[in-house]
Amino acid sequence: GYKNRQRNLAFQKNFRSIAQIEAVESQHTPEISLSGSGVTPLLHISDLFLDFEGCMTGEKRDCAVTFTNRSENLPLSFTLSKPAQFRLSPKLPKYKLPPMQSLQLLLSYMPNNLGSHQGIVEVVIEGGLERAQIHLKGKAESEGKKRVTSMFVDFVCCFCNFYAVFSILSLFACE
Repeated sequence: GYKNRQRNLAFQKNFRSIAQIEAVESQHTPEISLSGSGVTPLLHISDLFLDFEGCMTGEKRDCAVTFTNRSENLPLSFTLSKPAQFRLSPKLPKYKLPPMQSLQLLLSYMPNNLGSHQGIVEVVIEGGLERAQIHLKGKAESEGKKRVTSMFVDFVCCFCNFYAVFSILSLFACE
């Protein structure tokens, strides 16, 4: 079962105030009306709950998530955490979105162990001004094929002032 919930992160507050300026030399105290708006980032995340269903260990299941900056004027930046058993692609230290632009990221479930796995991707917007969470769920129901990898090890042996370089190739199954 694929679950989808959407969330817009947006808040705008208008401010009005009257300021008085004292002119010491002329004894005038004019009043000036000030107004402005404070706007938090307008980030839309396409999916906040992802269920990757069942798969075997060593396999990979993918879901795309779209991040959209809905602000007409302000760019925004955000970072993402990486939970165990799940991967992000592309993985960057910080993501930046110009106004009215979108970015699609691939979230992958790659279980190493049997069982149910849950994770949370923490979305930190503008250094902590706003936060959101993407909840992830997957289940590894059976074991997949073991991967065989090779490893080359070079080392130098010193014995009675005689130096030799040896290369060892070892094959082993990764678990």
